Amino acid sequence: MADTARSTDPLHFQGTTCDGCGDLHPRNALDQDRWCDACRPRMQRRMRIGRHGIAAVVTLPFAVWVWRLEKLEYLPTLAWLLPLAAAYYLGFRIGREVVRGYIRWRRVGGE
Repeated sequence: MADTARSTDPLHFQGTTCDGCGDLHPRNALDQDRWCDACRPRMQRRMRIGRHGIAAVVTLPFAVWVWRLEKLEYLPTLAWLLPLAAAYYLGFRIGREVVRGYIRWRRVGGE
């Protein structure tokens, strides 16, 4: 009976797949987002574009709502900049997770 617990592959139990390309790499060769050196610039560009897009989609309805409330004069218009900035920041953070999940889903073959 062959010993199936042992593997001659040096990456067995020590490697993980890159979330960008799906290739197997040693764990210490991937960054915190689990991308290899070859994929990192391309994936960072995708993340940057997607994060800002989702943040704008989250913030835009709130900005329109604030603009429409200006006639009611609850607060001066400039006082709404802090909540708008907070909405953009939250959309930016949400966008990171959404884009990362979408990239992983596409790599696995969810099309």
